[in-house]
Amino acid sequence: MSRGLPAWARIARPRWLWRDRRTILVDGVLSLACSVPVVVGAIGTPWWTFPLRVLVVTALIAGARLYPLASLAAVLLGALLDANVIFMAPVLALLAGRRMPTARPALVVFAAVVTVGSVATPLLGIPLNEWVSGMVILLLTMVFPWLVGRSWRQYQDLVRAGWQRADQLEREQEIVSAEARLRERARIASDMHDSLGHELSLLGVRAGALELAPGLTDEHRAAVRELRAGAADATEHLRDIIGVLREDTEHAPTGPVRESITALVQRANASGMEARLDVDEATEGPPPPAMVDRAAYRVVQEALTNAAKHAPGTAVTVQVRRTTAETVVRVRNDQSPDARPAPSGGRGLVGLDERVRLVGGTLRTHATGGGFELVASLPHTADGGAQAQPTEPAAADAGITESARRLAHASRRVRRSLVASLVIPGAIGGLLVVVMATQYAYKAYASTMSPQTYRELRVGQERTRDGRVVAQPGVHRAGAGGRAGQAATGTLRVLPGRAQHVQPALRRVPAVLRRRAVGGQAPHRRGPPVKEGRTR
Repeated sequence: MSRGLPAWARIARPRWLWRDRRTILVDGVLSLACSVPVVVGAIGTPWWTFPLRVLVVTALIAGARLYPLASLAAVLLGALLDANVIFMAPVLALLAGRRMPTARPALVVFAAVVTVGSVATPLLGIPLNEWVSGMVILLLTMVFPWLVGRSWRQYQDLVRAGWQRADQLEREQEIVSAEARLRERARIASDMHDSLGHELSLLGVRAGALELAPGLTDEHRAAVRELRAGAADATEHLRDIIGVLREDTEHAPTGPVRESITALVQRANASGMEARLDVDEATEGPPPPAMVDRAAYRVVQEALTNAAKHAPGTAVTVQVRRTTAETVVRVRNDQSPDARPAPSGGRGLVGLDERVRLVGGTLRTHATGGGFELVASLPHTADGGAQAQPTEPAAADAGITESARRLAHASRRVRRSLVASLVIPGAIGGLLVVVMATQYAYKAYASTMSPQTYRELRVGQERTRDGRVVAQPGVHRAGAGGRAGQAATGTLRVLPGRAQHVQPALRRVPAVLRRRAVGGQAPHRRGPPVKEGRTR
């Protein structure tokens, strides 16, 4: 498709141009909705201000994706220049709560606005009721929408964390299944190495002994030679298969063996090896654990296999010393004069050392006087087996699980978010309620006009003289007994801060007082005469 395009058109576009269409559509709808009150408020201004205002609104909506708090602060400053900008505050506050990762920056901004407003109110002479109204507007247009956006974000984070946890559990289950398969393969490899490998080695020994037997024809001797070579090849193939099946960390089986060491040595002698067994067992005390018996059997089996492979035709001495505390197995063989280096996979002694270590014992191998000796010390208190296959209670005693730690961390985070998102705005709202109640009490009980001030009021009086004091109808009383000629002795409720012309209030004053105010003559008025006494 791009073959006919010029080179400049085939350049990779920036990533921000490939945003999702849904994102662009949402930003466009929000920009259009927020531009309506701003443009309507600009009616009567030059025409070029309309696209400029729309451009500013669009920039604020788009910038809220990367810098939500900065866009919200820009709206606060813009409201000082144009009051219609305040209609954007709920939208940007909702977006800020939805997109901000933490609540602390927004709370700092809200607290700073309240603090600055509280300090500037008395310094600039702003009435208290205007400050309260501003705080209520801040609470309704910014704090509450921000809380809604914050709750929305926490809900989506919770859903996302749930799916991530489910995915993690599935992966862990797959890992557990794979480990179980690897352990089973390792057990198969161990059994093949210990049993089948030993049998193949003995088969090679038998074939070698048969090859030297007198009375065989050349044809039979060649067949026996091929049999011995086939046994050696089978041993090599078995070693390759074991290398594929065995894993690095092998878990040795812990069940009892089916054959004793005595039977193993007798079977080796029947195969043509010269093996001698010397057993010294303790007459008292409990028998050794099954794991120790199995480890001792595998030590003797591996030693006989290595002797048949690396030193064929030599005598092998097997010594077993059992006490109440440990079992010591010592296997020694001489060096064969016609021994040939046999290939080794390097897994026999390594696996044997691992098996001995799992029961808490030690394995030593060294050359002695032209021969080779293997010594294994196996304590009867085989604690290593418990480490090889830990049980669930032991794993539980090691500490709390990962899920429990995640739950505790999530609970602490939710509690902190709850305090930051609900308690602090609730405290601000409660403070506003207290301030409004205090202001109402002040208006109700402290806003009065003395009789002297009331007597000084005149019909047609200018606002500049007493512009912040306006008489409130319905509270003036005439003198004692309700006589018109007596001066007023009561008080008059007023509304401070709402300066109005005093003439509408004086029109409700009794006629006698009006005549005194204008020099003793009542002004001409239409309608029924005003009754003296308490005004309406």
